[in-house]
Amino acid sequence: MWREPHQAVKVPSDKRQALVKQRDDVWIESEEHDGWVKMNREQDSYLVDYLGDKYPGAPKRFWNVRAGTRVGYNGEGVFLHENHVKRFYGLEKDKISASLAHAMPTEAVPMVNAKGERVQPGSKNDQILGKMLHHLPTLSDDMRYTVLDASFKRADRNGNGKLSRPELSIILRRILNTLRSEDVSEILRDADKNDDGELDYQEFVAWLRKSAHSKISKAFGTSLMNEADIVRATFRMWDKNGDGLIANGFLVHALKKVHPNLSENQVKALVKTMDCDHDGNIDYDEFVDFLFHRAEQNPEQS
Repeated sequence: MWREPHQAVKVPSDKRQALVKQRDDVWIESEEHDGWVKMNREQDSYLVDYLGDKYPGAPKRFWNVRAGTRVGYNGEGVFLHENHVKRFYGLEKDKISASLAHAMPTEAVPMVNAKGERVQPGSKNDQILGKMLHHLPTLSDDMRYTVLDASFKRADRNGNGKLSRPELSIILRRILNTLRSEDVSEILRDADKNDDGELDYQEFVAWLRKSAHSKISKAFGTSLMNEADIVRATFRMWDKNGDGLIANGFLVHALKKVHPNLSENQVKALVKTMDCDHDGNIDYDEFVDFLFHRAEQNPEQS
């Protein structure tokens, strides 16, 4: 049985070959992003083939392994994007070389004092503010359920107010992408009291609120923390195969609806900026980060 590492860290993309050189020390983020797990054979094979340029069209920043599965890298590191979840590869912290540690961000490799105690970077005030911001809830549960409600209505094509368990399962997995598929199945089995295979949305939400299902509550907290997460969840609803990509043309159309004051050329120029591989698709996680980072840096222009 593999032991849980004390902590693993993402490797900067320009040092990504270290993941191959220290292959036995590589871990991957859990589906819930609450820890690290050892790679399975498939995940290991994807990593080795990707970093070794052993795939059609290599080298590229993204490799579409198959429908719904993509390997690539961005500013954070090397990732596997599958079934609407982006999971980063990392090295066990205790096993990284001194040269690699020097090249990594200070928050990834903690500083220690002469006694071997961990020292947080920044002043005491910075540390307190950082903790407050990290734990501060920016969305209420009512707002989160509004997102769920809108997605339910969009999927309810015949307007009868009901969805099959498989249909609602798809919605939950796309909006609350930190939920495991087996958790979703368990929740829906419990909610479908008459066992007819369909769920009325209002009854379903009432059941969720009343039961305070811990897995749903956790997923709401980790998948929908702020406005950027809502935008990502919306993109996941459009992402049919779960590989984290959307077509440029679709994004242009969507942005024109949201910002009708922008010209089509302006929107196309913005989208083109994000299409690093010029393959007609965009990693929407990066696109959302790009937009919200710009908004934070330039609040007067947002």
